[in-house]
Amino acid sequence: MNLDGTAAVTVPRLTGPVPTRTRILTGVLAAALLAASRARGFKTADGLGMLLHQAVRGFELWFGRRPEVTVELRALVEADLTNT
Repeated sequence: MNLDGTAAVTVPRLTGPVPTRTRILTGVLAAALLAASRARGFKTADGLGMLLHQAVRGFELWFGRRPEVTVELRALVEADLTNT
């Protein structure tokens, strides 16, 4: 979002060779860009892995156990996010 509350991003035309494109977005804007990129065969990353890895230290400090970020943990979090 821009400072005035308007959308800062539109889904770009994804044509030609694009070696790397990065954008940090949330919500509807992120979903639209990820969907458009996937539809054109681009690899995408949604940021959930980064979020899970960032949470490790806080979890360890709070609960006294260092969690392991696994494929199963990601699946649990993804399922929980889609059910809200």
